Amino acid sequence: MKALAVRNGLWNAGATVVASLAGVVGSILIVRSLTLEAYGAFSYYLWLAGILAAAGTLALPNSLTKITSELRGQRQMGEAGALSQSIALGLFALNALIAIGTVVWAIASPAAQQVYLLIIAAILVPNALVAVFRSTLWGSERYRPVSIASTGSSLLRLVLVCIAYLAQWDAPGFVAAVLATSITEGMTLGWILSRTASSVGVPFAMRLPGKETIKRYLAFAVPAMLSLPLAVIVWERSEVFFLERFSSLEQVGFYSLGFTIFDMFLALGWALINGFYPAISKDYGARDWLRIRTKARQGLLLAILYALPLTFGGLATLDHLIGLLYGSKMAPAVPVAQVLFAGLLPGVVTGVLGVTLIAVGRIWLSAGVGTGISIVNIVMNIILIPRFGALGGAMANTSTQLIYTAVLFAAMYRMYGIRVPIRTLIEVAGVSAVTTFLLPRAIQLLLPEAWGLAGAVIVSGCLYLAIAWRLGFVEPLTTVEVEAVH
Repeated sequence: MKALAVRNGLWNAGATVVASLAGVVGSILIVRSLTLEAYGAFSYYLWLAGILAAAGTLALPNSLTKITSELRGQRQMGEAGALSQSIALGLFALNALIAIGTVVWAIASPAAQQVYLLIIAAILVPNALVAVFRSTLWGSERYRPVSIASTGSSLLRLVLVCIAYLAQWDAPGFVAAVLATSITEGMTLGWILSRTASSVGVPFAMRLPGKETIKRYLAFAVPAMLSLPLAVIVWERSEVFFLERFSSLEQVGFYSLGFTIFDMFLALGWALINGFYPAISKDYGARDWLRIRTKARQGLLLAILYALPLTFGGLATLDHLIGLLYGSKMAPAVPVAQVLFAGLLPGVVTGVLGVTLIAVGRIWLSAGVGTGISIVNIVMNIILIPRFGALGGAMANTSTQLIYTAVLFAAMYRMYGIRVPIRTLIEVAGVSAVTTFLLPRAIQLLLPEAWGLAGAVIVSGCLYLAIAWRLGFVEPLTTVEVEAVH
């Protein structure tokens, strides 16, 4: 019997796989149809949209997942639903104000920037509602409907990108195609939530949550907002901002392409471990520490099994992959992507440790660590980007993730005795080095470009999965409880 957290992670990962594949196809069309400068502008305004979206949610949906999961663990379904409704109304109002401000900004801007800003303004409210609806369903551990809606949105986004490509709408058209699907996704999730309102605790009549629920929510949400700089600076590619200031739009494009490829796999890793967040929060609500430690160990094992082979595989194939898909003009993005891939394992591991730390109520510690790590990242960007451009941005990002991982591991070991699974780490690294690095390099030397790349991915992937299954690496993930991870 699969643990619910793992099963939810698989649903989430399935949607992320579809989004990643659609994103790859879309990015090929976008990169090949735009000049380097236009692609840099496209990347910059997508980054800006992400920043404004982060400002418009303020970690409130993430806090909603946490607190509603705890309330479910205490069987207070009505309070969980009332809290969800209140947050939805609050974010609707906040994002409406930000959208109005963005429109004013657009009116005062040069004509070349106006269309980008107006597009961003149009999607802020739908984007915030998507976040609330998604968090409400996640808080009740209902990942399947969210994944179905996300999959539909990804496919629609690809269709819109194709239309923009055929109609030659240039960079603004591609920005609109990528961002517009938050509108349809919000409508879909809203409909799903209305059909399942009773099962997730959402009352049909509007009511405010009780004072104790509000107090509990704010006690978590306020420090969570202080962690927002970490999300914005490290995970929302703040390097784009410094590249635009200290380098050129071409370097923005190189970094964005490398980060886009890396982010697809990082997002998939986070999707796999995301199911542990509401699951551990629910156990924390019930004060079941045995299950909390068990699920944290499962999450770390899943992160290792997922990230290590992809790290080695990326180092082995990225040069051929980028050249084949995006053409020789994007060759400078290859070393950028390779440096970023070195941070894939730390990135997924920090996801596990981060959600565990937050789920067990240590949000102030998470906020403090996040603030310090954000400062480290900014300093590294200022030092490295003017000298190395996009490659310097990648070096700053990966170094930050390594430091963040070390700090979180030290904290989790000291407080809860959660250790690095050294034996499993070494064994998986050995298997990955052979199956997903040495073997793909050999296959690519023996076969021509496209055939070599396809053969390397298929053969090495299947061999790694077979060996991992045969050696029993996957077994602890197939049961509800795990006694130990090596």
